[in-house]
Amino acid sequence: KEKKRCSQPWRDARAISHAGDTFTGWISTTGNVWVARYTADGKLTKRVIFKGLGRDDHNNPSLVFRHDGHIMVFFSPHSGHHLPPPGIPKAMHYMVSLNPYSINGFGKVHTVDTNVPGGLGYTYPNPMQLQDKLWLFWRGGAWNPTFSYTTDGIHWVPARELVYFGHGQRPYAKYVGDSDQRIHGIFTDGHPLSWKNSLHYLRYEA
Repeated sequence: KEKKRCSQPWRDARAISHAGDTFTGWISTTGNVWVARYTADGKLTKRVIFKGLGRDDHNNPSLVFRHDGHIMVFFSPHSGHHLPPPGIPKAMHYMVSLNPYSINGFGKVHTVDTNVPGGLGYTYPNPMQLQDKLWLFWRGGAWNPTFSYTTDGIHWVPARELVYFGHGQRPYAKYVGDSDQRIHGIFTDGHPLSWKNSLHYLRYEA
């Protein structure tokens, strides 16, 4: 029961689409990261792009299209006081498809080289491409919603906490962007099983 309570998809986007084709990803029961393409005419292809992330349904990847159509896949192990398991580094990884709107091949594994203090690693990537920047939101080193962005897909600005509530709680967040100039976010005060929550909304614009 406890596993069902906490296994929520706090990372997005789990699926993206272009010209009738749908791209998605998941973590397997052996802890490997898979991606798949389901075409408009019903053809399914899938492939493993990373092995050994850990068996945890919080580890599902997030996908986003760059402006040029190449797919960026972000993934990290579920991190906390006792996670991830020994031998799995607390890192935010990402890979880029070699061709636009395709999963036929991916480049090398990159890591986001910035996080906020706290020692709890990275969890729940939420990437979104706007006009000028690719933004990444995640749960950071102190369990708070955290963000950075990149303009070239390689170098990331220093991470900053977006929300801090305190009381030993970890706010939960959902984000959506319009691929242009706006990002919307909604946040709880803490874990829904541990706090009587309010909901808080923000909008970033231009």
